Amino acid sequence: MEKLTRSCIFLVLALLMLSGCGNTENNLLDDKEVATLDCSSATNDESVLPDYVINISDIRQIEEKKCSLSEFAFEDKVYYVLEYAHDGAQYAYKYEIYEDDNGAATLLYSSDTIVWLNEFTIHMGNLFWVEFSVEKDYLIYSIIQFDLGKKEKICLAEYSSNDVAEILLTAGDGYLAWYENYGDIVNLQYFDIKNSEIHSYDNKAICVTSAYDRAEIVDSAISFFVETNGIKSIVNLQLKTHKEKEIVALNNDKFAGYVANSKSIVWFTNYINGNCFLYDIKNDELSQIAFPKGINIFSLHSDKNAVYFNMRGDKNYLLVLNNDKTITKMFFSDAFAGTHFGRNKYGSYIKLEGTNIVGVKCFY
Repeated sequence: MEKLTRSCIFLVLALLMLSGCGNTENNLLDDKEVATLDCSSATNDESVLPDYVINISDIRQIEEKKCSLSEFAFEDKVYYVLEYAHDGAQYAYKYEIYEDDNGAATLLYSSDTIVWLNEFTIHMGNLFWVEFSVEKDYLIYSIIQFDLGKKEKICLAEYSSNDVAEILLTAGDGYLAWYENYGDIVNLQYFDIKNSEIHSYDNKAICVTSAYDRAEIVDSAISFFVETNGIKSIVNLQLKTHKEKEIVALNNDKFAGYVANSKSIVWFTNYINGNCFLYDIKNDELSQIAFPKGINIFSLHSDKNAVYFNMRGDKNYLLVLNNDKTITKMFFSDAFAGTHFGRNKYGSYIKLEGTNIVGVKCFY
């Protein structure tokens, strides 16, 4: 274990423990020893094969109808979106959503008034998506809930493209969440699915690291950056209690991305050749993660058991950092790169082979 001096560490961490709702207490973690987690010691798993295959016999209609499979999600049944667009057109002219039950497809929803549909996901017997419609010289983003039991479509919120960036959805643990990105101001919204209630977080100014930041739900909580007087901190917001806990980082380097669960927080300073750090909350330990040269972080994700690094280099692979700090390196076929990606309970690299959806479970 090597102790790094203050001058060579870009980060000084402080833990703010919750003391009643809305009140915090500082515990400085200054001059900590920083351990090294060497990824070269990872256990290799070379035999990652497709671990589920879903047959959609009616997928043949894609060729017959001259449309394309644009989105899909599944729990007990498979749900998929067909997109109809003329060659070279900027937008689609029709969307259809189907439920596939053991090869029998049922049309659930069709629209020829929207021009784009994305962020398609499923949770607790509901489909969710964002649909786009044209209004004069701008777009309207509508967040849609479709109750599969009642076969009922509900609009949860609407935004103008003149006001906010595109909406990215995350569903999990009984909630749907998204950021309202107005540029200088970013708000967090989270929808309690069971009670049909939308809650807002506006205690502090949220800052995002990119336009693609999602309000990821892990352990019934969402973690995000806030910034006050030039000091960045990570807030962990418990969705059921609406209570928050802060992990504060003072740094003169850039946050490029991060993930968190109840056990640890991982962040990195740059996608290419950046520094990556792990803070073990329970054991109050800070580690720097050492990656092999020539390997860069494409994305990272977290669930209650581990942090998952999607690595890019001479050979693409998934690096799994478990809560006990053991590391597994998982290789998967390049055929999965650039294909559909499902953000449901089987979040995966997915490809379409004939009438089969084939995937490798990666996280969630």
